Amino acid sequence: MKKLSCLILSLLMCVCVLSFSVSAQNPNILDNADLLTTQEELLLETTTDVIRDDYDFDVVILTVSSTQGEAVEAFADDYYDYNGYGVDSQRSGVLFLVSMEDRDWFISTRGRGIDLISDGEIDYIEQEIIPYLSEGDYAVCFSEFLSVCKEILELDADGEEFSDYYGYDTENDYFFAGNSYDDGYSNPQSFNFFKNALIALAVGFVIALIVVLNMKSKLKTVRAKSGAADYVVAGSMNLTHSHERFLYRHVTRTPRQQNNSNGRSGGGGVRVGSSGASHGGRGGKF
Repeated sequence: MKKLSCLILSLLMCVCVLSFSVSAQNPNILDNADLLTTQEELLLETTTDVIRDDYDFDVVILTVSSTQGEAVEAFADDYYDYNGYGVDSQRSGVLFLVSMEDRDWFISTRGRGIDLISDGEIDYIEQEIIPYLSEGDYAVCFSEFLSVCKEILELDADGEEFSDYYGYDTENDYFFAGNSYDDGYSNPQSFNFFKNALIALAVGFVIALIVVLNMKSKLKTVRAKSGAADYVVAGSMNLTHSHERFLYRHVTRTPRQQNNSNGRSGGGGVRVGSSGASHGGRGGKF
């Protein structure tokens, strides 16, 4: 009986060790460039575990000192594929790569991630979190990245889309929150601003109207003339010369195609990695 108990205990210990080894082989926070503290890594890893368990979706953050001459796009795709990431039949997930050598970042998506985190979502991510990366606030940058991914997945689980709640100002090339004003997600600060602006305009209009009416009441002797000549004193205006001056012109502009001068890499769309799997995503410089 004693031998049987020892055998069972040994088997349990082996299972625990094997389980730990398997999970240790695939951490979701891989700080190879040593940008984070141990505590920051643990906190971020815990968040990725929650996202995986709640949404069946892998979120990986990888930092490297160099990609050893390989394009960041191919490096990110291959790392995800050949290290076994992805938790459903499509191996859905996203990998956020930061390479310090040339200050590159890249977001590689696979499976459901290709549609969930497409160009629009990546544009928003770039706007919101890459400034932290540029300033060296790595923990904040990665934490915000996980937060955005979680928000996208929450909306998808509710049958909604990210674009329903985040508008895009084409004139200023800027994303803003609170795009839907009839669904409980409207931005109260924006509402208060417009409300106060309307009140201020109304008050200003009333005051201006009172002032103008008061001034008008004091001009009882003034009568409008029928023509401009009635306002000219006889003999006071002598025209000595005249000339024509061109005042306006109408120009039709056609926008030219943009080249890849903004530091972006990947360019969006779907591509096939060396493993034969399809990936989406793009990147840039920081």
